[in-house]
Amino acid sequence: MTLKNTKQLILPLSLSIYTFWMLIHNSANSFLDNVNLLFHEAGHVIFGIVGNEFVMFIGGTIMQLIAPIIVVLHFRKEKSDAGEIFGWWWLGQNLVNVAVYVADANRQVLELLGYGQHDWNYLLSTLDILPLAEELGLVLRLLGYGIMFGIIGKSVLANLQK
Repeated sequence: MTLKNTKQLILPLSLSIYTFWMLIHNSANSFLDNVNLLFHEAGHVIFGIVGNEFVMFIGGTIMQLIAPIIVVLHFRKEKSDAGEIFGWWWLGQNLVNVAVYVADANRQVLELLGYGQHDWNYLLSTLDILPLAEELGLVLRLLGYGIMFGIIGKSVLANLQK
């Protein structure tokens, strides 16, 4: 392994430490969650223009997930492995963040920004699947962690094979 390869392992190592921290602390709030919240709230405003309440409510989550996908696409075009790795990891982290919100739809114990309706309570109630909130949250959490650990593993393996 060369020094260059060793340097390229810094990102996946850092991301794995943060991911394990999220697991240990049950996805506790972090700085990145505040960044995600900005995209989420912007999504409500942007998708609210459509004039449909359901679209406005789900627009927050859509925008929150679009942001890291744009990062992935941008860095793929620029041929920046590190940027693309971070984008994929951020998408997984966002899914874990969304999972917490979805799982809370029934109990509504999370502290929300403002005093409005809980997005996922409204969405799942409208779809008549509110009793499945915790199960849906678990699926999203597993998908999120799968993406995070998957991209970390892929990055490490790619660097070890160089």
